[in-house]
Parts: sequence; structure tokens; C-alpha cells
Amino acid sequence: MTRDEAVDMMMKRLGNQTDESLRNDIIAEMVHAQETILEGDTFSPWFLVSEESTNSTTAGDERVPLPVDFLGLWGELGLYRYDASLDDPYVEMGRDDWVDIKTAFNYSDKPKYWDIGGSYLLMRPVADAVYPLRFWYISRAASLAGVYGDEANIE
Repeated sequence: MTRDEAVDMMMKRLGNQTDESLRNDIIAEMVHAQETILEGDTFSPWFLVSEESTNSTTAGDERVPLPVDFLGLWGELGLYRYDASLDDPYVEMGRDDWVDIKTAFNYSDKPKYWDIGGSYLLMRPVADAVYPLRFWYISRAASLAGVYGDEANIE
């Protein structure tokens, strides 16, 4: 069901209304529920979990930008570094306090530990090459905002 189909269903249940301002109010309430309840609560629904992050490290850089749709971490799942030489190529990286890992692993190698700082994944040891990453996180859903009948009709 698309957003507009849901709005039409609510309009019908309210007596087959065609009032444009009511339609806009329904969309505004849907956006409010999405942003404050679905995405703003400490509990997040399973359908907001994503492992679709396709970032990679950069040699000599300890930072990788967080995905633009990042809302928070998903339980104990986290960050995995791809290593094609292994039978199970995704190596789980340990999460620890940035101050501790920055001091303890102040050299270049395959990243093994990570934390979040600002809008970045911070990793140590500092990457000595490009490593593909898989990141499990809670992602922001496509926004329900917009004009009724527009091209960005969310499903």
C-alpha cells in the first residue's frame, strides 16, 4: 500500500471526505508518527534494520562516514570487514571506547576495532588498505512527507 492509498482509505473512513486541508493534515500526522514514534523511540521496528552499507575504508584514514540514513545501532550486530582470503569472509570487528582503542592500536593494519564519533565510524588500527565494510544499523525510512499525488509516493 502506498502512502496515498493509505490517505485515501482514511479519507473514505472519515465519510468519503475530499477536503484538501484534511488530506494534508493526515499526511502531516503520518510524518509526525514516522519521525517521533517509529524513528525516535528507543525501540525500532525490525523493518528499519539495514545491512546495506557499502562503504569501504581508505588507506591511512581512521574514519569512514556513517550512512546518511543512520539512526542508531542495532543490538549487538555491528561492523564487519570483508576479507576474501577467508572461508567466511566477513570478519566481525569489536566495538570499544574510542579513547581506549585509539591509544592501544596506534598503527596501520587491518582494522579490528571501531566506535562511533560524530558522523563517522572510527577504526583502529588505521586501515593499511581499502577494505569493504558491512554495517548493521537502524536506518531512516523513506520520508512520508510530500504532496498528495506527487511522484515520490512512498510504498
